[in-house]
Amino acid sequence: MPKQGKELVREPTKPNMMRWLPMLFFVFGMLQGIQAQTDTLLEQAEVYAQKNEWRQVAKIYEELLEDEPENAVYWYRYGGALAKRAQSGSKLWALTYLGTMENAFNMAVALDPKNREARWALIDFYVSVPGLVGGSFEKAMQQVEALMAISPMEGHLAKSYVYEYEEEEQLAQDEAELAYRLLKQYGPIKRNAIRYQIGKIGALYGIDPAQGKEQLQVYMANYSVYDGVPLAWAYFRMAQLYDCLKQPDLALDWCNKALQKAPRLKPAQEWLAQHRAKK
Repeated sequence: MPKQGKELVREPTKPNMMRWLPMLFFVFGMLQGIQAQTDTLLEQAEVYAQKNEWRQVAKIYEELLEDEPENAVYWYRYGGALAKRAQSGSKLWALTYLGTMENAFNMAVALDPKNREARWALIDFYVSVPGLVGGSFEKAMQQVEALMAISPMEGHLAKSYVYEYEEEEQLAQDEAELAYRLLKQYGPIKRNAIRYQIGKIGALYGIDPAQGKEQLQVYMANYSVYDGVPLAWAYFRMAQLYDCLKQPDLALDWCNKALQKAPRLKPAQEWLAQHRAKK
């Protein structure tokens, strides 16, 4: 017992790090294992995507979202996989999963409001789906305005896209021209999907077709199944661009290439018929 009037002073105990090392190694190893598992799943998703096995891609992202429900990229890719499956599957299946697709893209923008890819996906969803099952011009325009706040150039491109669907050709062209004027301020184009859109407005409206051709060449060279627009459409846009550039032989070559890739591509069929009629 200590003497009265004197404080008991003890020497501070030094932490024994050796005791905690096994636990630290265990936690570190567990985290590495989780990351390795995630990497493996992402690699598997990429392999299935290259094979157009979108059902398997969607299942993988469902599994990833169970562990990371706040990952905006995973929600976007999950919605994208469902959309791809809907394009190649039955109409009945597509109708069943429209709400799930919309929810996936909305989750992506809720978690990351600056997610441009998800904003574009929602715009595409609202303009391409019939109104009775979720399509909406007003909702598409809401996403356009949100995109405009992030990137005015992309916002005008997206608005042109919406007006094109609405068959408002002059409004679509006006918005495309506004987008082109902002292109220099946009800086280097890093997203392949935007390269396609620049090529497209050149093809449709004759807006700097040389620039459009250059952007489409880069798009095709860097093409991924996640870019959204199939290569056949890029080939057809090249045909239109060469037509604008008064190079009919090259235009014909690219149109034929588009039809070899997608024999039922109606705009290419119509363009080819008109080309033959001119001769």
